[in-house]
Amino acid sequence: LKPILTTASRQSKTFAFNLISCALKAALDAKETPAARKIALQTSSIVSQVHPLLTHNMLPDLARLYEQIGNPTNDLIIHQIYALLPCSILLEKGESSSLMPNCNSLVDRIDCHWTLFQIVRRSFAWGCFELSHRILSSRLLQKCSTQRSFFWLRSLSQIANAENTLCNCGTSCISQCLELLNSAYSTICSLAAVDGQDG
Repeated sequence: LKPILTTASRQSKTFAFNLISCALKAALDAKETPAARKIALQTSSIVSQVHPLLTHNMLPDLARLYEQIGNPTNDLIIHQIYALLPCSILLEKGESSSLMPNCNSLVDRIDCHWTLFQIVRRSFAWGCFELSHRILSSRLLQKCSTQRSFFWLRSLSQIANAENTLCNCGTSCISQCLELLNSAYSTICSLAAVDGQDG
């Protein structure tokens, strides 16, 4: 169903608006229906990927929905994060930073490392490098089981840090960003050396 909803939302902004509006209304009206809430979260994450502005305009309703959910499962947390990430790129720096504590507190509830890595991939795609760097450096790097994983995640962390620094400081930090990217390149070379030894 997700590919159909994504395609239909791409083709018609009106469809996307009606889809998310109906899902949120049903979820907010159904006080004791977890299924309606899950559908609303899944819908908001799908629409947010295609039309972030629509989701951004419905953030107050989404916030009420999040409050109703209470203790969400990992699946629901992921949909919340996926709905918020695209919205953050539409906002001014000050407004965008107000969404990050929400994403950070949601990420802190997730224990599955694969799920965390999926969130890192999605936040890279949406340019949310601060969240990517935070998850990589404070959650995933500390739990690496192999040297190969450590080098790979460390290089991603350095790239996210460089991108985040560039976004926050602009051209005044280019030399610092280049150092971070050179360090990431060195880390990737170390990964190649480890692969060479294993092969």
